Parts: sequence; structure tokens; C-alpha cells
Amino acid sequence: MGITKTENMSGYQNIDDFDRILGTPSSQKLINLFVCWDRLSVKEIIEKTGLSETQIYNTLKNLESINVINKKIRGTYELNDLPFTNLLKQAYAENLKYYLGQKLYDLSDRLETSDNRSILNELLDLIANWEPFLKKYF
Repeated sequence: MGITKTENMSGYQNIDDFDRILGTPSSQKLINLFVCWDRLSVKEIIEKTGLSETQIYNTLKNLESINVINKKIRGTYELNDLPFTNLLKQAYAENLKYYLGQKLYDLSDRLETSDNRSILNELLDLIANWEPFLKKYF
């Protein structure tokens, strides 16, 4: 029988809970957003992801249950500052750097062959969604 529990700040969590919660696309989207924007409200998350309010609240509740995020003042949320979450944040940041770098490269490569208006719109969307991260790393 293997290890089935891991310790965190609130006691013990079942490792299966981490796998189940962190493995969902909605959790991954939210973690990426928090890596970029630090603190977000539910309204901002809806605007940036297109997920339903119910799905967002369920995902936030699940991420809170494994101590990945904390609810802050005025209904905002942020990643907590625990060692596990800091490692998770670093991994997501590295992946986001690669993704955004590749996206910027692809857009610049298409400048020669595509409608510049279309590329400009894609670039503006990219900036709107990832501005703090782009400023920090690019």
C-alpha cells in the first residue's frame, strides 16, 4: 500500500483530491490566470475565461479545499503562499512563458503572409488576457 495522504497547512489531504482537482481544465485555466493577474474577482474570471459562474465557484471551492487559493477581501481570490503552491506557480509560469513566447513568434511570423488587421486583433486579445505576465517576462 502506497502513501495516500500528504500534509498541508490545514492537516491532511488525500492525494487523489489533488489529482482530481488539479487535473481539470477549469482548475488549470484559473491557476494560469492567478499566475498572471495575482488577484481576481469572480466577475474578472468570467470575463477572462468564458466559464460559467457556477463552474467558477465550484472550481474555486475545490482549489480552496486543497489550499491552492485563498479568498481575500471583497470576493477576490489569489494563490496562497504555501511551498506546494509556490512550486505549482513556478511550473505554470514556465509553461505560460513558453506558450506566450510561441504565440508571439507565430503572430510575428504571420505578419508577412496574413491580414495585419487580423493579427493586430489577436495581439490585442493576447495583451488583454496576459498583460501583467507579458510586461514581467517579455
